[in-house]
Amino acid sequence: AYHLMEVLVPEGTDRDRVRADMLTAGVQTSVHYPPIHTFAAFQSHAGRRALPRTDAVAPRLLTLPLYPHMSEEQVDRVVAVLTGALAGAGR
Repeated sequence: AYHLMEVLVPEGTDRDRVRADMLTAGVQTSVHYPPIHTFAAFQSHAGRRALPRTDAVAPRLLTLPLYPHMSEEQVDRVVAVLTGALAGAGR
């Protein structure tokens, strides 16, 4: 999607710590669109299947800042802050 910049943090990375470190550095992140099969409305659905790949990927998704007039310098800053946060999280 062109309105979101999602990244997949490495397995074993504490996404919440990465988010907190990035926020401390002045870069806000988000988490979008949890897997639909985890919504309460689908918990009792008779045809619900286990979705192990979805469940493995979902907690690793992180939404980075993205907007139409973002400068290259701002992009570079987000990348640098993300890289530092990942290093601080053991990656």
